[in-house]
Amino acid sequence: MFRRVLIAALLPMLIVVSCSTETGTAPPASAAPRSAATVLSDVADALGVADASSITYSGNAWNIRNSFRQTPNASPPWPYRDDITNYVRTIDLAQPASLATADTFAQNLFLEPAVAGKYTQYIAPDQTNWGQQLEIWLTPWGFLQGAEANAAEVSTQTIDGTEFTVVTWMSPESQTSPSGLQYTVNGYVNGRNLIERVETWVEDAFMGDMHVEAVYSDYRNLNGLMFPATIEQRRGGGGIFGVNVTNASANPANLAALMTPPEPAGGGGFGGGGPPAELVQQLADGVYLVVGGYVALVAEFEDHVLVIEAGQSETRGQQILDQVKLTSPGKPIRYIVNSHPHSDHTAGLIPFIREGATLVTHANNVDFLNMALSTPRTLLGEDTLSPQLEGVDGVAVYEDASMRVELHHIPNLHSDGMLVAYLPEQKILFQADFTLPQPGADANPFVISLAEYVAETGLDFDRYLAVHAAQAPQTKADLMATLAGRDAAYVVPSDTPANIQRAVASSARSDDQRARDAGRKPAEVLTLAAIDAGDRVVELAAFGHYYTTMLAEAVGPSGHVYMLDMPWTDRFGGEAARAFDLAHDNVSYTQAHYNDVEFPQDVDAVMNVLFYHDLAQGDVDVAAVNAKIFAALKPGGTYLVIDHKAEDGSGWRDATTTHRIDAGTIRDEVVAAGFELAVDSTLLANSEDDRTQAIRAEGLRGMTDRAVLVFRKPNR
Repeated sequence: MFRRVLIAALLPMLIVVSCSTETGTAPPASAAPRSAATVLSDVADALGVADASSITYSGNAWNIRNSFRQTPNASPPWPYRDDITNYVRTIDLAQPASLATADTFAQNLFLEPAVAGKYTQYIAPDQTNWGQQLEIWLTPWGFLQGAEANAAEVSTQTIDGTEFTVVTWMSPESQTSPSGLQYTVNGYVNGRNLIERVETWVEDAFMGDMHVEAVYSDYRNLNGLMFPATIEQRRGGGGIFGVNVTNASANPANLAALMTPPEPAGGGGFGGGGPPAELVQQLADGVYLVVGGYVALVAEFEDHVLVIEAGQSETRGQQILDQVKLTSPGKPIRYIVNSHPHSDHTAGLIPFIREGATLVTHANNVDFLNMALSTPRTLLGEDTLSPQLEGVDGVAVYEDASMRVELHHIPNLHSDGMLVAYLPEQKILFQADFTLPQPGADANPFVISLAEYVAETGLDFDRYLAVHAAQAPQTKADLMATLAGRDAAYVVPSDTPANIQRAVASSARSDDQRARDAGRKPAEVLTLAAIDAGDRVVELAAFGHYYTTMLAEAVGPSGHVYMLDMPWTDRFGGEAARAFDLAHDNVSYTQAHYNDVEFPQDVDAVMNVLFYHDLAQGDVDVAAVNAKIFAALKPGGTYLVIDHKAEDGSGWRDATTTHRIDAGTIRDEVVAAGFELAVDSTLLANSEDDRTQAIRAEGLRGMTDRAVLVFRKPNR
């Protein structure tokens, strides 16, 4: 496809050159800059796609958790990512069209347990909206086709000391922005004629001319193609999606099957009628709610108005603004308060910014919101905004003789820039996304964060009001009830790697195993041990299979778990361990004295949980075992030891009586084998345990003060 177009483009140039020769005009002494046609031809040859009409590639991917502008922190980088496995994408350049499918395992905004799902991104031939089509044009192959069809121009640009050939083209006149402007696409070609980056801009109701770019790196030969092994798309200055490519080919024989989208999932949307006839509800003198969508709270001061929350869309924001003007005529809207920077809580800010209101937000959000709201809006055909932002932290107070509004920052996992509004005189707390659980359900961690904050600060209120209106009135008592029994619940941290989240959530785990999670914190432990998909892991004293069950899931089918038990443990779990081995292709069980056992080699991690002290039984040569573990691990490999702490300086004294060991002794012995201590964690610490009682003493079982030590084999 690329070659045919290029030859046609080159013909007029060849005729010009031929005519020049006939008239005796000598060619220039130095090489002229390459034409666009030459650059595109060179790139197509370098990529190996001169005759490609379709491309397919596969691998594993990721995206930022909960999507762009729904992240826990407003400004990039956004650290929390969800894995996308079995990713396959096919681009039919003749249409053009694109289909990507994959499997996902993701956690939602409200930190409910991660669930398996399906990923589908389908751009049909008749979907000509630029926001969809750019997913094709941003690829190296789509970019080439767009450049060939749309009169590309060439320039050069030096970035960080490297010179790039920049190929620029504009979208067709039939494909324009709301302002009538054509879209611009730039591709950056390196000295090897490989495309490193493609960028464009798309109109966004909130972010104006939003910059979108795709970055391509680690090119390698895959089936005759030079293909980027790493692909990343960025928006708003940060990475939002990426692919680690393991295979690729051109012109697949099964193109029709690869381009057939899966059947859409069933189920209807949310129902609901129109807004209520009365949009404004008075709560007290000078205090109102604007209902009919995302709820806004309005506070009247003597000479101005403060509004908290602007709604989920620009239309809703304008509706709220209009209602405020009707309710408080003659008083300017001086402040618009944003609860947090998620997209459904910022879209309505635009009308208030145009009105000249100062945007009040948490300090963590200021840089991102200022950047987004100051971006030119040429594609929308609108004037650039001039936002005035005020960042607050801790407790910010807005008051005069007639009104007091306090804004409280609530640290939580949902957003690090979250504010709630407290009106002490009216005994009102107004919040967004701290939604109380349904009867019988557990509260999510950030609702607990708010309840704990209220308990610590003593905020006194009767009405608990929400941006997402509750079906029935709610009170402080309803919020504080969420603290009951919170210590018994175990919540997987939101930044836990996806393979470990899957492991902890696995249906293979028994209720008895889950009941121990709060005291063992398995997600944090496996994260400290750096257990990754595909790892080979040795587990000492696996009987009981508490960790084995999760490890088998966490390492996946490409990894392996080696269960190594001493013979005297057979009566505890030997039969079950042998059955577990038979039921899992990625698990093997060995029973042998640790003085004689042969460790598998080049493993990624070794886990010794609550068993180091038991090495005192059976005349185990502990130094020799540590040396074997050191030899078995890859450079950089992890050795995790967890055990019940004895009194400092007691050494092995209590190992066979209270079943405890001095943590310092573990550290010294393992380091003596050549390891480096990487982490000495207080994850499982309990200061109320005096370390003298037996580990199964009444009221202490499962709650001992435990050492959590992570050792690493040096890379050198």
